[in-house]
Amino acid sequence: MPFVNEYISEDDLNKSGIEEVWLRYHPIYKRTDRERPKSFRFSWTVDHERNIYFAILTGPDRDEHYMTCLLSVKDERVIIYLRLSGDGSNRYSDVPYKRVWELKNNSKYDAELLSILKEALSVYGCDGIERQVPNTVVEFLF
Repeated sequence: MPFVNEYISEDDLNKSGIEEVWLRYHPIYKRTDRERPKSFRFSWTVDHERNIYFAILTGPDRDEHYMTCLLSVKDERVIIYLRLSGDGSNRYSDVPYKRVWELKNNSKYDAELLSILKEALSVYGCDGIERQVPNTVVEFLF
């Protein structure tokens, strides 16, 4: 089974440890009196057969606009910083709709990991389970 975009089930959320990693970047929700917004749902791009998943943990930072992402390959987690390049589409009506990804510090990752990341991002498309745009083309500057 190839990668698919999904909302994460409670069972998978507990097994994967994504929430634990997410809380490192959103410490305000560690407090017992503070809950995640009701509308919030964890999502991922996952290949269940190969035990690989990709999830975006934070939105773009203020300075360089990198998102903090998690790529887990057979239970080995890697934090990756990605951003969308200005070479991508600005309107959902663009045909084709184009997403162009940049990777911070790409020299520290091996070819196999980068290949898996590209595969996951290609399926992630426009915005994973949240939004897909017809005729999306995904490109990489790494």
